[in-house]
Amino acid sequence: MKKSATTRDIVLLLLLSKASGRDVLGGFSAFVRKTRRRWRLHVVNSDLTRAGEELSRILEIGADGVVVHGVTDDTAASLAAFGGPLVVIGDLSGPVAAREGPVAFVNGDEEAIAAVGARYLESLGRFRSFGFVSRTRSSRRAPAFLAHFAGRAPG
Repeated sequence: MKKSATTRDIVLLLLLSKASGRDVLGGFSAFVRKTRRRWRLHVVNSDLTRAGEELSRILEIGADGVVVHGVTDDTAASLAAFGGPLVVIGDLSGPVAAREGPVAFVNGDEEAIAAVGARYLESLGRFRSFGFVSRTRSSRRAPAFLAHFAGRAPG
């Protein structure tokens, strides 16, 4: 596909096995349609064993930017070599954090996420207790969840 001067090739390196990765894909697709951006989205599933090869191939053709949601060892080298703009969604660590070139870091509002979850549980009725189980590495979500219920008399 021939590239025009006004078209931008954006690589989305996403963990598509996770709902959050699929949400990022949906959000980008909706944004491009709504704003009529001249972006060609190249989706690479970072869960796949050949994700690094696919990413390298796309970057060699010429990408204008990369959005990352989940860096694996297989993809880290390609990202470190990419000198263009990089947007990291989630945890900025490892080889991507040390790369040269522009990097933007985007993360969710952990306190707001905890408050929404706590309010939802409260809306379900009166319970004696609430629990918090998380698979995220966030250190702010659990304390914010607990703070929501602080001082609340048990049901």
